[in-house]
Amino acid sequence: MITIPEDEYTCQKLTSLRKIVSPESGFTKRDLLAYYLKIPPVLLPHLKDHSMVMKRYPNGIAGEFFFMATGSRGVHVYIPIQRSPLQKEA
Repeated sequence: MITIPEDEYTCQKLTSLRKIVSPESGFTKRDLLAYYLKIPPVLLPHLKDHSMVMKRYPNGIAGEFFFMATGSRGVHVYIPIQRSPLQKEA
């Protein structure tokens, strides 16, 4: 398990780091997280002011997926969550 500090008050615990997320390449969850730690300076300017939808692959990229309709508990306070005008009230 790896613990990555978010700020001085909270942290996220990362588990299943050896889980294969891409069978073709052999990429693990650890490899994907390492990529995510390197890419922000290049990626974030392109995401600024754009909405985003989370597409989740709980059993790896070759498994079934689902669209995450709402932000989950533990979403960092710096990530604003907004309801789509098309989304029905819960």
